[in-house]
Amino acid sequence: MLSGAATGGKKRERMTGSKRRAEILEAAAGLFKERGYSAASIDAIGALAGVSGPAIYRHFSGKPEILIALLEGAVQKAVFDVEHAVANAQSEAKLKAMVDAIIIHAVSERSVIALLQSRVAELAPGDRKRLEAIRSGLVNDLAKVFCLARPGISERMTVIYIQAMLGVIGSRAAQSLQGPAEEALFARIVMNIVTT
Repeated sequence: MLSGAATGGKKRERMTGSKRRAEILEAAAGLFKERGYSAASIDAIGALAGVSGPAIYRHFSGKPEILIALLEGAVQKAVFDVEHAVANAQSEAKLKAMVDAIIIHAVSERSVIALLQSRVAELAPGDRKRLEAIRSGLVNDLAKVFCLARPGISERMTVIYIQAMLGVIGSRAAQSLQGPAEEALFARIVMNIVTT
């Protein structure tokens, strides 16, 4: 434990690695959104998370790994939210519940989605491979939920529906929708994709 003098009068408890990692991710997400990916330095992320910049390297190899970890967290939450929405919807409302949950999640995570779309080319080959595995896992997980919401569709067609839906949502995620009319139009467009 650090002394009160070393921490500006506050006593700091030693954190578990997973809690520290979560704090670093939260700080990075905020800085990426506020300043942009390029302008958010490791030192600034560390300062916001309450550690030195070099201490971040105990948890992440660098900013690309932080970005991928943010995406992994966003994907896990999206799949959970979609599964929950579909499980709690009546039969005839399952597809709409799925689309609504995905759109809500994409809007809330649009800064992470936009960063990934704009920075993929800068990622090292290993990071791009990891990113592709995350995307593939997301498509597979959502395809399973889609089968519950729209039974009778072949596995191959289910994947095509999910990829088309995610493509449209991803292309729009970087920009905010301007008011209820645009939000409703966008939801109808996505519903048209998955009901065609």
